[in-house]
Amino acid sequence: MANYILGSDASHWNLPNWSALAAAGHKWAYLKATEGTSWVDPRYQAHNRDAQDAGLVTGPYHYFRAAFTGVPQAEHFWATVEATDLPPAVDVEGINNTGFTQSLFADRLGSMVDRLIALSGRRPLIYTSKSKWDLLVGSAPDIASLCDLWVAHYTTLASPLMPRDWTDWKVWQYTSTPLDTNRMKDEYWDSVFPPAPPAASVTITLPKEIADSLHQALHDAIP
Repeated sequence: MANYILGSDASHWNLPNWSALAAAGHKWAYLKATEGTSWVDPRYQAHNRDAQDAGLVTGPYHYFRAAFTGVPQAEHFWATVEATDLPPAVDVEGINNTGFTQSLFADRLGSMVDRLIALSGRRPLIYTSKSKWDLLVGSAPDIASLCDLWVAHYTTLASPLMPRDWTDWKVWQYTSTPLDTNRMKDEYWDSVFPPAPPAASVTITLPKEIADSLHQALHDAIP
């Protein structure tokens, strides 16, 4: 398995000990912010503050609801979070999302993704599993081309099952015990937070007599 960075995700159902997670090596957390066109997670702000106070980098996610069109969902989501450290994520699951045709689901999800990209200027993540994506959406390569994959598959295997529209994952939720725990690929982390370039060398011009004195002092210091 590629090198990865541990992280958690949480909603109002959870009361994580963020300091303990940080001590266990977690570096980041995704937090539920919104759902549909009006609901806001009542613990989003507190989770965001407490996770950051513990030293974790945070990002928000929105629970997509196919009962609503996509644009107002994106606008509600972004108005709530405004700016993020990690790219925004869209949660695609089955609860409250059955009974819709795959074409309607994909159309509304695609509209949300397009509007979210326009608002945030960033490439979102789609959180889903192979079974949920294949059931709810079927196939939507246009959406997959715009979004990176945060895949859910609880297993001890070396790699997760993949929804049909992706060949690679960036984040993998591999267990829900005792809290949803994820692996983020190092190269994805580095793409979000590029390493600082090495410090530029500095050239100092000294008068000749000072330079000669420094040279002599260095020579005398060498046994």
